[in-house]
Amino acid sequence: MTKRLLSICLLLLLVAPAVTAQKIKQKKVPFDLLVVFRDAYPAATEQQWRKHPEGYLVKFEHLGKRKQAVYKANLEWVSRESTLTKEELPLPALLHLQENFAACDVQQVRALEIPSKVTLEVIAYCTADKKTQLLRFDRNGRLLKEKD
Repeated sequence: MTKRLLSICLLLLLVAPAVTAQKIKQKKVPFDLLVVFRDAYPAATEQQWRKHPEGYLVKFEHLGKRKQAVYKANLEWVSRESTLTKEELPLPALLHLQENFAACDVQQVRALEIPSKVTLEVIAYCTADKKTQLLRFDRNGRLLKEKD
């Protein structure tokens, strides 16, 4: 038993650096990409850059909201994500939540954007049935998908 526990601990010690190796310092990010990013988000703070299969991922704070963006090496953005408040949802999405999930607490609202579309994702916890609901709306607040 102790040999097994020891081997698991050793494996974790060997794997841990590989898992965190994707995080990179800002000075390792191409200068042109930093310029493109700063133009898009001039008030960005708390930047954390990572290598990403498509290029670079940056997590940051911008005007009081947590955001992240993925950029290709050729400086094009691939996706953007930002946190929203429930009140920032379009009216149809708010009405859907009020009519169908009034007893549920909205835990997270995210705007997911790719060049061709924006999806609003709402995660709500319903205490009555002890389930977490995932709802997806389009940018206008029309329901796309509902999943628990």
